[in-house]
Amino acid sequence: MATKELQKTSTREPSTHETVPERRRVIRPRCSIVGDDEKVLIRLEMPGVDKENLHIDIEDNELRVSGEKVRPVEGRHLIRERIDGDYAASYTLDETIDQERVEAELRDGVLTLTLHVKEAVKPKRIAIRTK
Repeated sequence: MATKELQKTSTREPSTHETVPERRRVIRPRCSIVGDDEKVLIRLEMPGVDKENLHIDIEDNELRVSGEKVRPVEGRHLIRERIDGDYAASYTLDETIDQERVEAELRDGVLTLTLHVKEAVKPKRIAIRTK
């Protein structure tokens, strides 16, 4: 179908994404955070971000995650409901997190960060002796 025909047959009103000029948006990724005595897991939804365009930094007890979603330009948008932009999130780390033991895994558009708890902070089990 030709471009003009598609524009004519669309019954949707243009969204704000179509009426503003192209610019990069910063999107806070959806996340879930769970933890126990051993570690804290942060899972961030970052679809469309490749490992090469992902940055994870820790500085001054702040964990910063950013990623760029790169899509090839295929022409002028007629309808645009998908949001392009850069992802960014930051988290303040407390003194219980071992900043030297942070692991990251990107799988199927979900970034999983594993933050290990410092050994000195973990609960200690006391052995009971009997006589």
